[in-house]
This record gives sequence, C-alpha cells and structure tokens, in this order.
Amino acid sequence: MQFKPQYSAAERHAILQQLADLKPIMTGFLSIEFGENLDCENKSDCNAGFVIDFASEADLQNYANHPEHQKIGSQLVEMSVGGADGIMVFDLAIE
Repeated sequence: MQFKPQYSAAERHAILQQLADLKPIMTGFLSIEFGENLDCENKSDCNAGFVIDFASEADLQNYANHPEHQKIGSQLVEMSVGGADGIMVFDLAIE
C-alpha cells in the first residue's frame, strides 16, 4: 500500500501493529509480517506492506468479517493514497 505522505513512519507502524494485535483473538491467524517497502529496484509506489498467513480460507473469511479488522481496515483505507483502491490485496492459496 501507499500511505499518504502526512503519516509518519511511527503512525504507519502503529496501524500495522494493530493488525498484528488481532492474531491472539482470531482462530487460524498464523502469522503476520509488516514493514516499510525498501523498493531496492525502484519499481513501486507502495511505501509499506504486510503479509498475513491463515490456516484456511474459512479463517481468512472470519478475519475479513471481524468487526475489529473492519475498524482497522477503515483506518488503513483513510490513510492510503487512493483509499481502498490504493491497497493492493492478494489472497493466495498456497499448495
């Protein structure tokens, strides 16, 4: 995602940490990694990102529908250049 320029690194970290804080309360939320985009190849407008692993598609759906996730998601949308369209999402099925 690309955070709007008015948000500091600390503010960006804090909102992503809120996502990480959901892990203990969500079944099947296995892990999360997040951080600033180093963009070593200079190929992206995104300045941060996160990856969350879930045990199953059902667990992903529960996360997506959870009120706490939706609250944090609304804040991420507000903080993102382009709103919801500025957040690139991939839901991968790993085999």
